[in-house]
Amino acid sequence: MRDIYRIFWKELVQVFRDRKLVFSTLILPVLLMPIFMFGPSLVLQRLLQGAQERKQEVAVLNLPEEALRALEQAGLSPKAHPDPEGAVREGKYPVGVRYEQGVYRVYGRLAGGLTEGQVAVSKVQGALQALKQGFTQNSFLALP
Repeated sequence: MRDIYRIFWKELVQVFRDRKLVFSTLILPVLLMPIFMFGPSLVLQRLLQGAQERKQEVAVLNLPEEALRALEQAGLSPKAHPDPEGAVREGKYPVGVRYEQGVYRVYGRLAGGLTEGQVAVSKVQGALQALKQGFTQNSFLALP
């Protein structure tokens, strides 16, 4: 058993004499692991935050004034366009909204991954949902 300890100690001393080996097996992984674990999520979070803060343009057709104000309050810039769906398909706008016969149609460019188009679509959906809830609340308050 004594020989085993002697061999173990000799090998351990030999490993710690080689500074490159110690650095590459002990120190470098400890330094790089947090970067590999948290780096991509931090970069993605910053990209999404930047997209949330930017004011995206929205192609709109026949939207009522209340809806236009709701979009502006959501951090969007509504621009009148005769064909919102076509404008989104061509890539001119990240999102388009059409209002006809009491129905809002939202067209969005949802490419793979989290994109500015997805952020803009979620802003539009949130604004229209808030507008709908406001109308519902006002109609309940108007009841006798």
